[in-house]
Amino acid sequence: MGRVISMRIFSIGWILPLAFAICGFAIFGCAICGCAPKRVESVPVTGAVRLADQPLGQAVILLVSEKDANSARQGTVNSDGGFRIPDVPPGTYKAVLKPLTDLPVEYDNKGRPLPRKKIDFAVPQAYQDAKTTPLTVEVTSPPTPLDLHVGKK
Repeated sequence: MGRVISMRIFSIGWILPLAFAICGFAIFGCAICGCAPKRVESVPVTGAVRLADQPLGQAVILLVSEKDANSARQGTVNSDGGFRIPDVPPGTYKAVLKPLTDLPVEYDNKGRPLPRKKIDFAVPQAYQDAKTTPLTVEVTSPPTPLDLHVGKK
């Protein structure tokens, strides 16, 4: 009686190397053709905020994109009214001013936290919302400092 030799016609051992080869060619092709996602250029934004010709300090400044209201960049306004926001893509933004609420917690002599002090924020309510703020700024590359003026309440 003769021996039967069986051969597997459909072997799966070649699938993994083929998959790697196809993926490699696809990645190489995208790198050559520029199919990779484009990195958005961004610039640091600096400037000053003044309230009735006085520096506005202890505030947060938000730059909310006019193209995408869910896209915003944030910085802190220091005591001399100056601010810096790193990595802002060029475009048109609404400038929003909010009270700085992350002031340090104060403690009594027994180590218990004291109630937070109420912050008197002198900026009119209209400047505290992206829908109502009259401050519109243009971020350019190269950047130019922003000089923002806010009216009294």
